[in-house]
Amino acid sequence: MAGTKGDNCDNTTNPAGYWRALVSTGSWQYSQQIKIFDNTAPIVDFTEPDPTCTVELACDAEVIYPFTVTEGCLTDQLQFTLELDAGADGTIDADLSDQGLISGTYPDYTISGSFPVGNHRFELSIEDACGNLGKVSMPFSVVDCYVPEPNCFDGFEAVLTALTTPVDVNNDGILDEAAVEVFAAELASCNVEDCSAPLRFSVNRVGEVASVDQTTLMLTCEDRYRITVEVYVWDNAFNPYAVQPDGSIGGPNYKYCTAEVIIRDPNEVCNDCEEDLLLEGSIMTEAANSVEDVSIILEGPVPTNTATETNGSFEFIGMEENARYTIRPFKDGDDRNGITTLDVLLIQNHLLGGNTLDTPYKLIAADVNQSGTLTTLDLLQLRALLLGDIESFPQNTSWRFVDRAYEFPQANNPWSDNFPESITTEDLTSCQFDLDFVAIKVGDVNGTAKANQLMSLEERGAAEGLGFELKDQFFKAGKTYTVDFKTNDLADILGYQFALTFDPSALLLQDIQYGVAQEENFGLTQLENGLLLTSWNHNSLEPIQADPDNKPIVFSLVFKAKTNGKLKDLINVSDRSLAPEAYDLEQEKVGVEIGFNTGIYATTEPVLYQNFPNPFRQETRITFELPEAASVKLAVQDVTGKVVKSISGKYDQGEHTLVLDGDEIPTGVLYYTLEVGNDFAKTKKMIRIE
Repeated sequence: MAGTKGDNCDNTTNPAGYWRALVSTGSWQYSQQIKIFDNTAPIVDFTEPDPTCTVELACDAEVIYPFTVTEGCLTDQLQFTLELDAGADGTIDADLSDQGLISGTYPDYTISGSFPVGNHRFELSIEDACGNLGKVSMPFSVVDCYVPEPNCFDGFEAVLTALTTPVDVNNDGILDEAAVEVFAAELASCNVEDCSAPLRFSVNRVGEVASVDQTTLMLTCEDRYRITVEVYVWDNAFNPYAVQPDGSIGGPNYKYCTAEVIIRDPNEVCNDCEEDLLLEGSIMTEAANSVEDVSIILEGPVPTNTATETNGSFEFIGMEENARYTIRPFKDGDDRNGITTLDVLLIQNHLLGGNTLDTPYKLIAADVNQSGTLTTLDLLQLRALLLGDIESFPQNTSWRFVDRAYEFPQANNPWSDNFPESITTEDLTSCQFDLDFVAIKVGDVNGTAKANQLMSLEERGAAEGLGFELKDQFFKAGKTYTVDFKTNDLADILGYQFALTFDPSALLLQDIQYGVAQEENFGLTQLENGLLLTSWNHNSLEPIQADPDNKPIVFSLVFKAKTNGKLKDLINVSDRSLAPEAYDLEQEKVGVEIGFNTGIYATTEPVLYQNFPNPFRQETRITFELPEAASVKLAVQDVTGKVVKSISGKYDQGEHTLVLDGDEIPTGVLYYTLEVGNDFAKTKKMIRIE
């Protein structure tokens, strides 16, 4: 630079700088080539996550494994290879590189995916653009934290047996004269596979610390006549998070339920009675479900009554010695409990020779008019109750009760003799137990009635089952329309029931035209509320075989429209008053649905719908429907009336949707107009936002 050269070389300086006042011959460019070498492999940093828990029956869980990468150059060109060493045994079991399990951007990444129970390793390799390869092993664990719910059995009966020599069998400090051993596996079940099978059961008294090794329980005279126990189900997993019943951390998964055990002493091997004379019993269904809130009427020197507990038990204390007592159960008022079209179907099949009612209790339940025989009159009353034509059985109570000790002379004809619906004790001198009754829910021949508050109702069938196909229609106020209910599923079901709801402010049901279903299959008492009930089943043991090319009309409804509207928006299947369910050939519940054929319309004029979404930014859709093929023009205008977008063309009969790109129209309030031919025009407002 100017003035920087000294005079020690040639006794002169350069006050004007490098350039001299000479004629320039041009410029010079110098190039230097620099090579940069990267010899450092990518570095992966991670922290092994805590074990991941399974939360349901599936024996795998979603693993989330974050990690970071340190790399000197070209971080957007890293190549990942991910392999799985299942069981962490040193053998690669799967290459996961192409499964999209790694997400994120440099330097933060995450491996996420579903993996089975066990200890595993990810083998992660990362290659940079210079060919340097970094490898790391990433251990992780999936822990089985799930065990299915056990199902306890109430009403298990254990009979006391006299001991040869009195001994303290249950370590309570009292010598026992009689005992019975009950097994945990007898008191509960768990019919579900588990990831850490086999499942094991244990049993203990309420309040005692549960142990997986206690598989039985000794009951004695002191436990009479009912005792509630806890039944545990355990798996074979080791869950490091599981708090064990003894307070320790880590061990198998477990759940428990409570079961009531009925302890019998029919041979009076226990030498003592209660302090006062006692009458005790229980009310159970044929399937051993306890029935609560049964009125127990006691006739004797001092008449009284009580009611059964949730566990179905009852007792009377302080009876007079040598007195005569009669116990008479009574329950009424819940006639519809447990009754469905399947009950009608089962009774009808029995009448046709199907022999579906194979116990005397089911036969008594089927005799809804209490005539002592089974006839079509029972079916008519049962159907009338289902459809709301009657509120209760005119000649019967909702429940009946039979002395459990009674043996029917003819099991297939329970009316051959008068079966006892009460129990009488003569000359009472000791406590009386086992005064038990079998409860029969009238009309419920398949045992689905809810007998106590602890019982859960059966889950409804899945969506697939019976499907009705309806032709969607446009309704115009003042006009009458016929809606056909067609299906091809009748060959695959035994019967159905459902409630059909419709909007009574929009539709007036004028008539029902019968097809496969007839007049007795419909309940009309709630039409004013827009509710039509229907229950139908085959009248023979063999289902109807339908022609797949010619769907039969099950029934048709004739509506008069009060307002304009679309059929699929005005009617639907509901669970009001009657659960929607059908029954397949195995008598299993399946669902009932109605679907709409929207390919053919019976509208008198086009329909323009509101755009969606509205307001919108990038895109919105405008839908319209045509009664017939026509030339259509859609114009979008701003608030000044200027057309900012126009679409036109020939469209077929039916529904059409046009998509508008927000970039092609301005922001603010806009209007769109649909013109069909020369006779129809409709305008709606929409808004585009920034």
